[in-house]
Amino acid sequence: MGRISLTRVVGLRGAFAALLAIAVAAAPSLLLTTSAPASASSTTLSSAASTGLAAGISTGDVTGLTSAQLATMMNGIAASGATWVRLDVYWAQVEQSPGSWNWALPDKTIGAALAAGLTPLAILNGAAMPSWATSPPSAVQFTPFVTAAVQHYAAQGVHTYEVWNEPNLGSNWGGTASGSEYAAVLIAAYRAAKAADASSFIISGGLSPAANSGGNVAPQTFLTEMYAAGAGGYFDAVGAHPYCFPADPTDSSSASWSFFYNLPNWIYQVMVANGDGAKKVWMTEFGAPTAGSGAVTEQFQAQSITDAFNQLKQWSWAGPLFIYDWQDGADNFGLVDASNNPKPALSAFEAEAQSLNTSSSDPPSVPNAPTSLAAAVSSSTVTLSWANPSGAQDDNVYRDGTKIASPGVVTSYQNTNVAAGSHTYYVTAYNSAGESVPSSSVVVNILTVPNAPTSLAAAVSSSTVTLSWANPSGAQGDNVYRDGTKIASPGLVTSYQNTNVAAGSHTYYVTAYNSAGESVPSASVAVSRVTQNKHRRG
Repeated sequence: MGRISLTRVVGLRGAFAALLAIAVAAAPSLLLTTSAPASASSTTLSSAASTGLAAGISTGDVTGLTSAQLATMMNGIAASGATWVRLDVYWAQVEQSPGSWNWALPDKTIGAALAAGLTPLAILNGAAMPSWATSPPSAVQFTPFVTAAVQHYAAQGVHTYEVWNEPNLGSNWGGTASGSEYAAVLIAAYRAAKAADASSFIISGGLSPAANSGGNVAPQTFLTEMYAAGAGGYFDAVGAHPYCFPADPTDSSSASWSFFYNLPNWIYQVMVANGDGAKKVWMTEFGAPTAGSGAVTEQFQAQSITDAFNQLKQWSWAGPLFIYDWQDGADNFGLVDASNNPKPALSAFEAEAQSLNTSSSDPPSVPNAPTSLAAAVSSSTVTLSWANPSGAQDDNVYRDGTKIASPGVVTSYQNTNVAAGSHTYYVTAYNSAGESVPSSSVVVNILTVPNAPTSLAAAVSSSTVTLSWANPSGAQGDNVYRDGTKIASPGLVTSYQNTNVAAGSHTYYVTAYNSAGESVPSASVAVSRVTQNKHRRG
């Protein structure tokens, strides 16, 4: 069989602008907790298991390049400081007839990567299915390919695999994507890979920033469906493709749709809700085009790479970030142009890769203290916010000198049901080297419902009743009652005039209130013999 056209099944990268124009956030963030299946295996993983944030390149389909072209590309990637490169092993290329294996094309690309000193992330890419395979994909048909690929590449020192590419796109899954159907394939693939290479590290297929429409499934919905189908014990990390162009990764104005901005809620919190908070999220594709649909400027492309790495440094659950693409092709995502000339994004990537390589080789240092600690009080809840230092892996929250929480690397924390009184808060950051000194502290006062006002007295003049009283500590306002009905809330005062009071006997009392509630009534006073003003007709 001749060459297979794989351009459109790599991930529909040219359609991302259209995908992002749809309200990605229209799909609700669904959190469904399930237990990991008892059959999930416990194995010794490759070094990828301990990999945190690292710099990688996702090349797209390079199987058509010559050996010389591949050597130039891989050497350039290695020179940039990247330690990882993501490469396709296409099912349709390797197994053109059942049980018959042809490794020539992926051996060429993976061999070039290994020769350049890079660590390959091999995509077991079933999105391009052989002509003989059924659609939607069958675990029974796909699993022999997984076994053969992992056995073949384990002998070459490759142990890290991504199962499928963007399986939440209908075009990559026989027309209509399904998290439960993918879970069945992933579970079988995981078991096959571990049986072939016990140290293999399996990443679930990187999820596209799609919406729930046109056969596609939004990433948070798809991951939730995977967990509901029992896939939680059958991957070692979650794959995501948090494209967000034309917005910057940290742009809060894009919060309604940006996949990168919503990685904590759409991906990591789904993992936490399902008991997988200890696993990493691998961003196996990320980038922005500098021409065509959704294009940004070359300077913006460079800044988005810097901002993405800087944000990921604040998330302890972040695994490697793979920039798509190395060289401009039809979609212009490259760090270098079609003639191999560097774009500004290459310098930005090199700086981040160098920083990560230096920090990973040097022992970590104790982080600085968090900064900008602030507190807001609502009833008995104190909400703290702060900024984390570089190198933090977790935070500690202290109240009145006692640690009350270690919520992870976060920038806010709510302390509920706080006892009345004055409290002092501070936070610290820590990593494997130790705990920082405390941040600056903030003092908050939790109010209780105030006591009743005292010394209520009344003076009557014609049809006006003048009340006076003393307020309790902690009062923020007063209420005035006549004959059991509230007639005024004059603020925090010590006197009040009630005018035009009808003749007869009246009983008054006052209460004090604050954000915690309203006091019991004060002692009451009764007034009588109030006469109405008499008016003569003209």
